[in-house]
Amino acid sequence: RVIFSGIQPKGIPHLGNYLGALSNWVKLQQTAEPADTLLFSTVGWHTLTLPQDPAALRWANDDMLATLLPTGLDSERSILFHQDHAIGHVRLCWVLNCLTPVDKLRRMTTWKSRLAISRNAGSEDDVDESLPNSGLFTYPVLQAADVLV
Repeated sequence: RVIFSGIQPKGIPHLGNYLGALSNWVKLQQTAEPADTLLFSTVGWHTLTLPQDPAALRWANDDMLATLLPTGLDSERSILFHQDHAIGHVRLCWVLNCLTPVDKLRRMTTWKSRLAISRNAGSEDDVDESLPNSGLFTYPVLQAADVLV
């Protein structure tokens, strides 16, 4: 088995990151079969779907990866990496984008929920569907590339 999980580099992890992901990653290292491959990453491409300060993002990406080791992740047991340094990921994402019908993307809720959060909207129903940039609109394709790479 190959198990992949990622965390957006939005600065130093908070309690929600620790309880929701990081502590579970450490437990997974302990309970996974020895033959399982465990991949954990900072998912920089995901962060770029909304406007970012490039300098701050560069620092946040490095800080997040550096923070993973003290949480108990073992680099001998797991592969830790920056998603946005893996060129195969962006290539696969591009191929999938070329094959994915726009109508299917329009029905996805992933980009709607991210846009609603970024706009402080009350719900996905309050989101103007003409607002997303193409990165946010194709966010589900990026998630598929995460799994398939």
